[in-house]
Amino acid sequence: MPRYPCGDSALPKGIPEPRWHAQAFYHNGALHVVGGGAHDYAYEGNWKEVFSVDSTVLRFNASSGAWQMVPTTGELPIAHTYSTASAMVEDFFVIWFGGYYRVSHATCFALCLRTWHWAEVKINTMDAVVRLPRFYPSSCIVHQKMYAWGGRFGHGENERYFDDLMTLDVSRMCVSRQLEAFASLVATSGDVPTSKFATTLTNVVDERLVLYGGGQWKVGGLCDPDCHLHVLELESMEWSQICHAAVPRPRMQHQCKVIGGGALLLVLGGYDGRNRVYLGPEHWAVLNLHTLKWVLGASHSPEDVAEAEEEEDISADTFIEENTEVVPKGWLCGSLPSARAGFAVTTAPGREVMLFGGSKYVHKCWYRDVFELSFVPLQTAIREPPGADGDHLEPPEP
Repeated sequence: MPRYPCGDSALPKGIPEPRWHAQAFYHNGALHVVGGGAHDYAYEGNWKEVFSVDSTVLRFNASSGAWQMVPTTGELPIAHTYSTASAMVEDFFVIWFGGYYRVSHATCFALCLRTWHWAEVKINTMDAVVRLPRFYPSSCIVHQKMYAWGGRFGHGENERYFDDLMTLDVSRMCVSRQLEAFASLVATSGDVPTSKFATTLTNVVDERLVLYGGGQWKVGGLCDPDCHLHVLELESMEWSQICHAAVPRPRMQHQCKVIGGGALLLVLGGYDGRNRVYLGPEHWAVLNLHTLKWVLGASHSPEDVAEAEEEEDISADTFIEENTEVVPKGWLCGSLPSARAGFAVTTAPGREVMLFGGSKYVHKCWYRDVFELSFVPLQTAIREPPGADGDHLEPPEP
C-alpha cells in the first residue's frame, strides 16, 4: 500500500495545502482533488476564528508523484467545496450543498471535465426542504440520480441537524448538456435514522443504500457519534437498522468504499469525539455486503462507554504535511494513513482506493499526503448469497 511523499522536490508546482473535507475523483488515469481547507481558532488578544478554503482543482500523477494545478474557468462559492455532497456523473463532477457551520449552501455546481468550466446548476424542486442550506451531508450516485442524506446547519440557537433523504436527478445534464436538475424529498418508511451529519452513504449494486456512523456535536467541543448501520431498500424505500452484538468503534467524519468486487464495504478512519480520539488503521473495519455482517474490526459493544485515552502532546502550532503508520502484517500491511478524519477518498482502477489529506483538527494537524490501497485476493466465501453460513472472513495473508 504505497504512500506518495509530499516533499518539494517531488511537487515542484501546484503543491496542495494540507487540508480536510476535500473531494476526490479519478479521471483520465489520475487522482483529482477539489476544495477542502482548514478551520481553526487563533489567539490575537482574543480568540478569533480562522477559516481557509479554496476551490482549486489539483491533479496527482501517481507514476511521477507530481501534482499539477488544473486551470478552470467559471465561478463558484469558495466555501461550497468544503464538506459537500459530490459525485461523478458522465463527464461532470457535481457538488451539492456544502460549506461549514457559519457559511452553508443549498446550491449545486458542476465542473465539466471536457472544458474544465464551473457553472451553477439550476435546481427545480417542489420541496422547500431541498432549499435549506446544510453541510456535511452524506451522498452517493445511483445511475444518473444523486442521493444526499442528513447534514448540519448553523450553530447555537440556529443549529439544526437533518434526517432527510433527497435526490438530484441530473439525467437532463447528461442528455441535453443543459445545466438543470430536478431535486426532490424522498418519502421513506421503517427504521428511519436519527438526524445527524458526517455519516457515509454507499450505493450497493443499485439496489440499496447503506448509511453508517455520524453524530451530533455537544456543548464543550465533544460529540456523540454512533456505530449504527442502516440499510435503505431502493425498491420499497424502507429503512431497516441492522443490529449486531459486536460493532466497530463509533465514529463520524470517516469514509466508506466498496471493495472486493462489490462484496465488501471498507470503513476507514474517522473521529470518536467522546474523548476526542482520531481513528487509525487499527480501527478500520469491513462489512460483508451479502450478509450485512461485520467480518473485521467489530470489537466493541453497541452500548460501550468510551474509555479515557491519553491525549497526544502536540504543540498548538503543529502543521503536518504527512504522517504514516507502517503495519507489518495482518489483513492490513504496508504504509497506511495515520489516525485522521475528513480525508478525501475515491476508487481507482487497479488500486481499489486512493486517499488524500485529512486532519486531526483537535490537535491542529493537517495533511496533504496521498495513499493508494490495494488488497490481496479475497476468499470466495464472502461472495455467498444472503442467508448462507459463510459470513466470516479470515484475515488473508499479507
